[in-house]
Amino acid sequence: MKKLIALAAFIALFVGCKKNEPAAPEDKTPATVELKGISFAEESVSIEKNGQKALSLVFTPADATDKSVTWLTSNPAVATVSDGIVTGVGAGQADISAKAGVYTATCKVTVTVTLKGIQLVKEISLCRDETATLTATLDPSDATADITWESSDETVVTVKDGELTGVGVGTATVTAKAGNFKAECSVTILPPKGAVDLGMELTREDGTTYKLYWAECNLGAEKPEDYGDYYAWGEVEPYYSSQDPLTWKNGKTGYDWASYKWCNGASNKLTKYCLKANTDCWDGEGSPDGKTALDPEDDAAHVQLGGKWRMPTVKEMDALLNLKGNEDYTWEEFGEVNGVRITRKSTGAVLLLPAAGYYEDTSVLSAKFTCQYWSSTGFLGGAYMGPYDAIVLFFWKNATLMPSGTAYDPRYRGFSIRPVTE
Repeated sequence: MKKLIALAAFIALFVGCKKNEPAAPEDKTPATVELKGISFAEESVSIEKNGQKALSLVFTPADATDKSVTWLTSNPAVATVSDGIVTGVGAGQADISAKAGVYTATCKVTVTVTLKGIQLVKEISLCRDETATLTATLDPSDATADITWESSDETVVTVKDGELTGVGVGTATVTAKAGNFKAECSVTILPPKGAVDLGMELTREDGTTYKLYWAECNLGAEKPEDYGDYYAWGEVEPYYSSQDPLTWKNGKTGYDWASYKWCNGASNKLTKYCLKANTDCWDGEGSPDGKTALDPEDDAAHVQLGGKWRMPTVKEMDALLNLKGNEDYTWEEFGEVNGVRITRKSTGAVLLLPAAGYYEDTSVLSAKFTCQYWSSTGFLGGAYMGPYDAIVLFFWKNATLMPSGTAYDPRYRGFSIRPVTE
């Protein structure tokens, strides 16, 4: 009986345990959080060359499952990037990009180089009306800095972005500034190229002074001893197209009134440069113009050479004849040409004036015997000078003496021109 009861209890216990068996354990694997976007904490940053900076990348949402990033730089010569750490390589800008999934964020990185100094050449020379370029050297060479320029005297030299222009003879200081640093260059402006400095300083009617320089060659000549071309007064081109063989330009028959531009075929039919008092010599429109000096557009030296070059005034010619300082005036042969040599003893400067003679009608007269040059000055009045004349500088060879001075001649004649400039 006792055995039967024990067996029943065992069976009941087995059945009860079967009904209360625990459930299978839950799956605890975390859910995937999808990335919705990325951005940088700063849209732009600045670092020094060789410096480093960690870029902060913001993920949306912050608990996104996949935060793997690919880093790129648009300009490795400026900045590189590794695992979000940017390194400055050289001055400039670069875009640093981070790619995560289908999203991309960009940060602009500026790399700067600290300036330690600036340098220029100590001195430079150039002729008036010429240009030259000054180069400022930064230390270090790839430093980041804006350079500004200034001249101590813009009547001597001007400067823009390092380009110098000679304005007037003299010396000035050009300064380049960058940051807190500056450098200076002494700039000397010499007389214009092709000019002879005889030390002539003259005074204008308003009391101001100026230095006068003479061209080393006649207008149209390539060398000081060459004759150059022949011009009627107030005309900017020779009447011929060739002297060998002699070929006249269209409408020109020789150096005569029929060819002269500023008249209607005769000396008493002037159309320009005639005093109001000389109505009997006027054949232009309206009243006589009263002009006694050439306009720039009728000055052959100015038209052909430009800049400040022009024909000399009679006052400047008189000054050449009366230089002070023991100048030598000698009649010489230089090469196959006779002429005058004017030497400034104090400096050794030499001005050669070849005896080119002059054109009358179709012939060159007095070559090798006379130097004759037009001034820019026309009729000044006088007992013998007419409104159809202009002032000429002359030197004349003679066996015992060398006469020189200024005189007047008919405008149609073909004389040499020796340009001057200030």
